[in-house]
Amino acid sequence: NAYDSNVLLVIAYLLENKIPLENWQNKLQDLPTVPLRLEQKQGINDCQLINDSYSSDLLSLKAALEFQKTQHSHLSRTLIFSVIREASDPSIYEKLAALILTYDLQRIIAVGPNLSKELGHKLSSIKDLHFYESTADLLLDTKRLAFQSESILLKGARHFQLEKVAKALSYKMHQTVFQINLNAIMDNLNVYRSRLAPKTKLLCMVKAFSYGTGSFQIAKLLEHQQVDYLAVAYPDEGIELRKAGIRLPILVLNVPLDQMEDLATYQLEPEIANFSHLEAYLLEKIKNPSFPALHLKLETGMNRMGFDLEDLRELCRQVNAAKLEIRSVFSHLAASDEADKDAFSQEQIERFQAGATLIAKETQQDFMKHMLNSSGIARFPKAHFDMVRLGIGLYGIDDSGVMSAQLKEVGRLTTYISGIREIKAGETIGYGRKGKLLEDGRIATISIGYADGLFRRAGQQRLSLLLQGQLVPIVGNVCMDTCMIDISKLEKVAVGDEVIVFGPEISVSQQAKCLDTISYELLAAIGSRVPRTYVKE
Repeated sequence: NAYDSNVLLVIAYLLENKIPLENWQNKLQDLPTVPLRLEQKQGINDCQLINDSYSSDLLSLKAALEFQKTQHSHLSRTLIFSVIREASDPSIYEKLAALILTYDLQRIIAVGPNLSKELGHKLSSIKDLHFYESTADLLLDTKRLAFQSESILLKGARHFQLEKVAKALSYKMHQTVFQINLNAIMDNLNVYRSRLAPKTKLLCMVKAFSYGTGSFQIAKLLEHQQVDYLAVAYPDEGIELRKAGIRLPILVLNVPLDQMEDLATYQLEPEIANFSHLEAYLLEKIKNPSFPALHLKLETGMNRMGFDLEDLRELCRQVNAAKLEIRSVFSHLAASDEADKDAFSQEQIERFQAGATLIAKETQQDFMKHMLNSSGIARFPKAHFDMVRLGIGLYGIDDSGVMSAQLKEVGRLTTYISGIREIKAGETIGYGRKGKLLEDGRIATISIGYADGLFRRAGQQRLSLLLQGQLVPIVGNVCMDTCMIDISKLEKVAVGDEVIVFGPEISVSQQAKCLDTISYELLAAIGSRVPRTYVKE
């Protein structure tokens, strides 16, 4: 990111000018981390904040406004900005006003001396327009402004300290936070795209709250990146996305029979995997001829859901009789990430090809064919067919190991120390008295427990977390809202220090192995009370 690039530039300058290493090497450790630009977080009163109060020029303002436009399409949009960097340019206010008026903003709040004089008449067409001489004046007036259900972009020069406004408008969060890097998602998406033929379509899985990372925010990003399809597990997930303004085609993988009628209202396309599903679909199709097209799932070896190959002629007979439109035919590999089972995977691919060919011949329809998940995309390039389904790989996890080095960790789950205590050797820690220190030492209580998604089995030193760059084990049983870590080997630890559960510094895959599980489970387990924040550079 920009922070890392700037640090490397400074180091290069110091080395080029032969500044002695001992004069600056240790000081690098004390540099504060600058937050990423375009940080999204939950605000008060159902607002969404986009905090970009780290730069102030026309170009970055335009980029931030464009980003805001692509997010939260169901919310009204507000811009809070300060005097910008090019204020000495005589024409800057004309350019600034012209830029702002390009975007359909419902409320404008400007902070800085003389802005009312310079911009008041230029922005007079905006009904909800406010000017403040200073950030302090704005902070005193936030209650009267009554922010409600708005997308609020904060953009300004550092010395105006608009981050104080961001803090005032932020929802008071649980101390445990799951931060999602949207740039990393885009980079991972492009890594997989680079492996596809130009005509191969891309479906992205956003089921289960987008593997724990958030539904609308990820779907909106993917829509902006022009993927071809989204897939969800159940109708309510698709309905939520439609209500939030997502327009991409959405495949629903599991449709309860009594929810089939909801699909037409929200134009959600169902997976049909057995004759019971087909019968329910036909009943709705009779009532509503504009009912969405269907996607046929074939059973090729997973033994979970799908039409058996011997039933395909009867399936085609019913499809033809009712004149149903088939949007796609697909199946799923049972072991795409395990090389020792490749022979079975190839058998599945051959069965799928045979089944799809039969359906095409019997129905005389031209439909999409898709078979591969994330691991399959990397390992079976000859079976990409018309579309591939990108799931866990989008979030930086490659179970096959083929693409791990090219992917970026997307999520960072952190919490904070809420208390520190001295412990005598032999004293017990936590429920069931399961935790003990062999010598005198210290423990810290941290604000995460099994209600947040940290498995209870992570306790008793099965899992270690990262504090000040050092691994510290969880001692005793994990509680519902907290757990305890052994900090005896660290010297300078204080209440409020950040503790990393997983992230780029310690991968979710690594932590999953410690708990004898898979990354999917750790991500999906992150509780709904843990706020998600989004950063984009």
